Amino acid sequence: MRPGSNGPCNRHNTFPNEYNGFGNELMLPLFTKLLKDFLVRQTIAPADRVTLGPPDRAFVGALPQGQTVSIYLADIRENRKLRSNERAREPFKAGSDKTVIESLYPAWVDAHYIITAWDTSIDQSIRALKEHQLLADVSQSLLVGDPFTPREVYPDPTDAQLASVETERAAARGVALRLGKT
Repeated sequence: MRPGSNGPCNRHNTFPNEYNGFGNELMLPLFTKLLKDFLVRQTIAPADRVTLGPPDRAFVGALPQGQTVSIYLADIRENRKLRSNERAREPFKAGSDKTVIESLYPAWVDAHYIITAWDTSIDQSIRALKEHQLLADVSQSLLVGDPFTPREVYPDPTDAQLASVETERAAARGVALRLGKT
């Protein structure tokens, strides 16, 4: 996920899902919450002043005193340039060794967010300046250092590491069972 990588667009990789053409139905709500939490951590505005939803008349009419930032997912489209017609193949566990499960690779979507800043100052000039400063702070936070790209990407674990984790889990389950029975 790279905010600002294509203008005002955020790219998300979603996982295949037989019920939803765009993939994992949790990806966008989770990213939206991540975006809100990020802006709060950057001290752009307190949590109760970063809202999710359309900046419509009802929203504007209900603005509390002070400054507010609104985040709204306005548009979502499949990114056809990143589309792949390749399929992933996995052996089917419960059946014979010759059976495989074939599924499409994840779909990529461009999610376009509208981020608006609001201030309730009486003076229109002061209100505009404060809103512009809020938007500048949001832009700087999102564009400096690319905050949604991990600084370190770990390699895939080896089979031995995975087996070690499973052994530790089994031992922990055994301890939990013994403690639960005493």
